[in-house]
Amino acid sequence: MSPSRDRRPVPERPPTPPEFRILLVLARQQAHGYAILRELEELGGDGSRLGPATLYRSLQGLLERGWIVESGSLGVDERRRTYEITAQGRAMARAEAIRLQALIQFAKASDLLGKKNGVREGLA
Repeated sequence: MSPSRDRRPVPERPPTPPEFRILLVLARQQAHGYAILRELEELGGDGSRLGPATLYRSLQGLLERGWIVESGSLGVDERRRTYEITAQGRAMARAEAIRLQALIQFAKASDLLGKKNGVREGLA
């Protein structure tokens, strides 16, 4: 079958790491951009701080794919856009969490997270 006639659906790409972290925050509660940044700082701890440009670019991508929606304001400031996760966004975040969990299991089985810290005796 020629590529132009192949009608198989193209699977949606998984969320990027910043998008996934945003989905994790919104899976807990709806939030505006600054609140998302604060939550991510608490969640992070790994030095992968999100800047405002990355946050808003990621939010725009999540909106375009229908994984989040604007839900109005929370009464704090009418100008702040508040976001919430959609059912599709929750499903994508869950699929990504399962994928990452499988990778962690593989890392554990490879002894990358064990007592040896991934260094084989006699090779270090």
